[in-house]
Amino acid sequence: MAKEKQLLEHWRELTPEKQQKVLEFVESLKSESEATSINTEYIPQTPLADSNTCI
Repeated sequence: MAKEKQLLEHWRELTPEKQQKVLEFVESLKSESEATSINTEYIPQTPLADSNTCI
């Protein structure tokens, strides 16, 4: 929670214009992470994925 408190302290020192820029940046980070989320159900189908294959 220390980071949250630190962010809030810095936030309060910003002008409304800079607060808006921060919000836009955070929203872009969030949408970026949603767009590049990893499919954890993906199972590779290559010979390298086969644990019985020795190179």
